[in-house]
Amino acid sequence: MGNVTDISKKVKYLAADTMSSLEIAKLTGKQHKNVMRDIRTMLNELEGARLNIEPGSEDLEGARSKDGPCSEDLEIARSNVVLDTYLDENNRKRNCYNLPRFECDLLISGYSVIYRAAIINRWYELEAARNSPEAVEERLQWDIQRGMSISNYHDMVEMTHEKLGTTNFHVVKECQNVNCAVLGMSAREYRLEYNIPENESIRDYMSPYTLRQIQKAEGANTMFINMGLSRDKREELLGEQFGPKSLLLGVK
Repeated sequence: MGNVTDISKKVKYLAADTMSSLEIAKLTGKQHKNVMRDIRTMLNELEGARLNIEPGSEDLEGARSKDGPCSEDLEIARSNVVLDTYLDENNRKRNCYNLPRFECDLLISGYSVIYRAAIINRWYELEAARNSPEAVEERLQWDIQRGMSISNYHDMVEMTHEKLGTTNFHVVKECQNVNCAVLGMSAREYRLEYNIPENESIRDYMSPYTLRQIQKAEGANTMFINMGLSRDKREELLGEQFGPKSLLLGVK
């Protein structure tokens, strides 16, 4: 069985609860490859229904590029199922799916009562944990830190335009300095590491602590730019104050 922790870290930080195909397999005792097959069958049937094509029809592949009757609900259900990866017991990358509650309910509607009961009980546990006082407070802190980090980002962009120039090159370089100091990698590398879609912000995949560090680093870099420090010096200071070494030195 794969490492579920490797999957969960790739999911948007405060997204709705999902259940992986690995967990479904564990709860039902089914082989994971069979659960994956069931999910693919469900997705194909959803696509067929969206395009008014009979299940199992050979016209499905050809119809995907055609305009036809479309159900928004079916399209949303299909797009909510996320293809992901995990490492198996031999440290090999394998595919899996993450399903929100509605899509999971669709999948298990054809399973036995015993299997459905096990999965529904697990959903009750997930939803109870999500609505606990601790989880509600965590979501609040995340919202606050995300908002503050975005505000500091805009301040840094304005200072960059004022002191360094209005071209996008300068903004990209300053953001890269901040990200490399706090995350240990560029935004692009972080996006690849956590399978973040291009149309989504990497901030949505950060914990409150990481967002707070990004916010502080952006504020510090804005000050460094205003002071007229060179880019190399700004990068050095950001690394000292917010990089991995700062934890060893006790820098807060």
